[in-house]
Amino acid sequence: MPVLDSSYSAPWWVKNPHFNTIIPNRLRKFEGFTFNRYRLSTPDGDFIDIDVAKASDKNQPTAAILVHGLEGSSSSNYIYGMAEALLPHQTDVFALNFRSCSGEPNLTVGSYHSGKTDDLGLLVQNIIEKGYTTIHIIGFSLGGNVSLLYAGQQGASMPKEVKNIVAISTPCHLASSVDVLHEKRNIIYLKRFIGQLKQKIDAKKELITQSGISINLDSIQNFYDFDNMYTAPAHGFKDASDYYESCSSLYQLENIAVPTLIINALDDTFLSEKCYPFEVAKNHEYVHLLAPKNGGHVGFIEQRPLRNIQWHEKQTLNFIHRKSGR
Repeated sequence: MPVLDSSYSAPWWVKNPHFNTIIPNRLRKFEGFTFNRYRLSTPDGDFIDIDVAKASDKNQPTAAILVHGLEGSSSSNYIYGMAEALLPHQTDVFALNFRSCSGEPNLTVGSYHSGKTDDLGLLVQNIIEKGYTTIHIIGFSLGGNVSLLYAGQQGASMPKEVKNIVAISTPCHLASSVDVLHEKRNIIYLKRFIGQLKQKIDAKKELITQSGISINLDSIQNFYDFDNMYTAPAHGFKDASDYYESCSSLYQLENIAVPTLIINALDDTFLSEKCYPFEVAKNHEYVHLLAPKNGGHVGFIEQRPLRNIQWHEKQTLNFIHRKSGR
C-alpha cells in the first residue's frame, strides 16, 4: 500500500501555503553554487542546455536529472537545493533547461510544455552514453508532470539505467490545475507566469508568425488564452483542452514500471483534487504518494537557515537510496 505516512509539519511561520511557496522561491539563496553548461542538439534543429555539477573529480556511476517547473530553469532555488542535497551522496547532477529557459530563445516555433518528454528522453540517452549506470529523475511542478509522463510512456521499456522517479508538487491533471490557477487566490502567480510567457513569445514573434500562427499578445490573459493561441497550434494539439487531456500524467501512472514517488502537499494552491492519485498509489506496485497537510508549492520548509536541506529533499534522498534496485 504505497500511500506513505507523512512526517512533515510546517513551522508556524510558513503554515500559510503562500508563505511556504514564496519564501523559499524568493529568499532561499545559494551563493557560490556553480554549474558547468553544455549544449545538446535536438533532432528537429533546436537545442537544450544542460547544467552539470559533479560530486567529485572522479567518474561517478550515479547521476540525477533535475527537471524544473513552468518558467523555471537550472537557476531556480529548488534546483540548487536538490543539487546540494544530492552531491554529498556521490551523485552527479544534470539540470535540464527546457527550450527557451536557459537565457536565450530557442530556434524553432515550438518551445516546451507540460507533455514534452522527448527532450528529457534525449538527455537520458546522452547520460547513458557518458557511462552512468544509475539515473534518478527528479521533477518539480510542470517538470514533475513531464517526468511522470515520460515514465508512463516508457513503461516496461524504460532504460535499465533509470532506477526511479521523484515528482514534487506535480499537477498530474492539467485541466483542473489550470482552473485552480485561475482562482482569485492565485492571481499573483497567474500574472507572473503569463507575463513571462508572453515575453518569450514576443521574442520570437516573427518566427511564429511566419509559421502561420497568429498571436495577439494583448488578448492573452490566462492559460487558456496562451495554450489555445500558442501551445496547441505550435505543438500539434487541436486546442488547449486537447493539450491538457493528452499531456496529463495522471492517465499514464498505471503504466509506470520503476519505483516512483509523488510528493504533493494538500494545501498546494496550484493543485486540484485530481492531482492526488491516492487510489492509484494504493494499488500500484511502483507508484508511491506522500501528501502532507502542509507544504505549499515546492515549499516544504522545515528549518533555518533556508539553505539547509529541507523536508522534500530528505524524502527524495531516502526514496532514491531505498528504491534504486529494479
